[in-house]
Amino acid sequence: MALTPSSIAKYFRQPSLQFGILWNLSMAIGYDFLTALTDYYPPSLPLNEDAKIVKELAEKEQRIADMEKEIAIYKAALGIKA
Repeated sequence: MALTPSSIAKYFRQPSLQFGILWNLSMAIGYDFLTALTDYYPPSLPLNEDAKIVKELAEKEQRIADMEKEIAIYKAALGIKA
């Protein structure tokens, strides 16, 4: 969908945006507004465990935990105290 800069500016002046408009704006300007909105969710709001981004985050957190264990082993082998 092609949106002109003036159309985009009009959308941003509106007090609220419909989901479809937000989606079209995201596609038109190449910015993920929907993910940006998640920064404003309350911490108690449960995440969709099946969402791709949630799964990727869990995988990366596991990888970091594994690497931290690896570093601890290397430090111990080299006699480096944390």
